[in-house]
Amino acid sequence: MSKSTARELAVQLLERTEQDGAYTNLILNQVIKEENLSSQERALLTELVYGVMQNKRLIDYYLSKFLKPSQKLDGWVRQLLRVAVYQLVFLDQIPTYAAINEAVQYAKRRGHRGISGLVNGVLRNIDRHPLKSLDEITSKIERIGTQYSLPDWLVKQLVADYGEETTEAIAQSFNQRAHVSVRVNTNQLSRDEALEQLQVAGFEVTRSELSPVGLIIQGGLPTDTELFQQGAITIQDEAAMLVAPALEVRPSDYVWDACAAPGGKSAHIATYLDNASGGQLLSTDIHPHKLSLIQASLDRQKQNDKSRVEQLDAREVVAQYGSEQFDKILVDAPCSGVGLLRRKPDIRFQKSAHTSQALAQNQLEILAAAAEALKVGGRLVYATCTILKEENEAVIEAFLKQHSNFQLCRIPLEQEVLANEGMVTILPHQFESDGFFIAALEKITA
Repeated sequence: MSKSTARELAVQLLERTEQDGAYTNLILNQVIKEENLSSQERALLTELVYGVMQNKRLIDYYLSKFLKPSQKLDGWVRQLLRVAVYQLVFLDQIPTYAAINEAVQYAKRRGHRGISGLVNGVLRNIDRHPLKSLDEITSKIERIGTQYSLPDWLVKQLVADYGEETTEAIAQSFNQRAHVSVRVNTNQLSRDEALEQLQVAGFEVTRSELSPVGLIIQGGLPTDTELFQQGAITIQDEAAMLVAPALEVRPSDYVWDACAAPGGKSAHIATYLDNASGGQLLSTDIHPHKLSLIQASLDRQKQNDKSRVEQLDAREVVAQYGSEQFDKILVDAPCSGVGLLRRKPDIRFQKSAHTSQALAQNQLEILAAAAEALKVGGRLVYATCTILKEENEAVIEAFLKQHSNFQLCRIPLEQEVLANEGMVTILPHQFESDGFFIAALEKITA
């Protein structure tokens, strides 16, 4: 199978994601499993798919110089041009001839002479002429959005939340490649012991600056290692590793993880519990098909003796279990996922300015139910993988106005840059992690 096949697969995969709205990472994993690709072909396919997704708006801006505004292209033709332009502009190791020739040959096989001629002409013009300058864009919002391939509504919101300079740093970080991080189950071994064993297994490993139980891994995925299969390590973003410690779980606590899928934070919470002391975890999710993911995570990490998994709409918890039942509650709320754009680039094209508004109401409803289910003196942690204040600080502020019997409490963190008074936002450029928000609240009266 030649490298041209990897290019063709990239075109077809990108076509499917744009037509069906499916997540790129899921389809990519499926294609890699189905096709007999070499390691080089897998790497090229992954590079092309994620590269185009992360730079789609900028690539289209470059293409606009050589396409008529009224010119309509079939979806596969546009994707073919995007894949080829990405190689020409962003990948130094791909020969110009190879990128253009493979695109033209694919256009001949799939289309007609007119299409192949168009593809050939556009790509050769891009190769011979200067790219369209971003200086032609007068709007700062539109310029940042085009340069980093973000929708204008998101850039506008980020500028309103964090200012133009920080927004540009965030936007730039979204287009960097995500690294692999693992959380060490320190009930089984220390972080340094895990680091040494992973190095022996051939990985390049460094300690996380953000989490005291985190490691950064280069050189592949550690899923085939004995450490992973025994549940001593699990793949988890560094920022997500800070959520369970924010609960300050005691060994005897009864903890509810309200929106638990896929189960990484549930398994982390369970490491603090002691079955002999009565510690128990209830992990729930509204989606029945996600329960198996939670259970599998708990099983692999050997935390299933302290936990049970159930389907539950978090807003119905009091009707199911009654008031003031739990010592600690985690609401890892459904959110826009903007903090994950480095890892899931297609999110940027699937959300709108109205997404956060609708989600904020749902988040408040889940928090209100959790507030009633929490014991007096208990701790409620609210977390999201977005960095938009409308879903974060604004939700907590609205919740506190409605629940005067709660107060913010300090989150235990080692990083001084994240000094907090109960609310912490981790921006993706600060530690090259996912963007994340964590708030900790204490119920002071009934």
